[in-house]
Amino acid sequence: MKLLVMSDIHAEFQRFDPTKLPDAEVVLIAGDITNYGTRNYGLAEFMAAKVWMQKIAERYQEVYWIPGNHDIGFQRGAFGHSTPCVLNTRWTFPNGMKGWGVSCSPCYDLPGLAKQWDFMTADIEEEKRMYGLIPSDTDIILSHSPPRDCLDSAGLCYDPATGKWEDRRIGSECLRAHIEACQPKLVVCGHCHHDRPDGIEDWIGKTHVVNVAETGKVIDL
Repeated sequence: MKLLVMSDIHAEFQRFDPTKLPDAEVVLIAGDITNYGTRNYGLAEFMAAKVWMQKIAERYQEVYWIPGNHDIGFQRGAFGHSTPCVLNTRWTFPNGMKGWGVSCSPCYDLPGLAKQWDFMTADIEEEKRMYGLIPSDTDIILSHSPPRDCLDSAGLCYDPATGKWEDRRIGSECLRAHIEACQPKLVVCGHCHHDRPDGIEDWIGKTHVVNVAETGKVIDL
């Protein structure tokens, strides 16, 4: 099964022209399709996103997506039935593998972000609850946030307590705990797109983790 995985489009729909994207059987989009979702000043890009998603659906057999923190106000049926939102939902791939979508980006270092954006939290109990919904037998997780300490760098941050610049890590500890315990085959994520030109990959045990923020990548399973 060939998967085309993408994330953090941020309304750059020309750069992700559906007619120029590579062939695949299934498309997975891990959020941040727009910059402002359905906020008043973002309605134009939301409408452009609908057109883009329609073209994606025309090109590919199956398309699944979740919202990211920038996709403010996105609802499950935002783009119609041909491109289903799989937020907190299980679905089955053509080859029988089971998928799950989750979008809960922690922001403990900057808790005010949870009020400015959607699908973010500075509440550990909410984070535990959202990632706790993932069934243990899930094969592929589509998550906006990366797992903690895996492809989750947000760049250097100055710590006045130590007087040093340190790599700021913002991934989900709860997602990492699930991966370590259940070892799904694949985790597709985005959200963190600092200092790199292309999608990057890593492993947590037997789990393949791919961060495709601002890019697309074909994965053959």
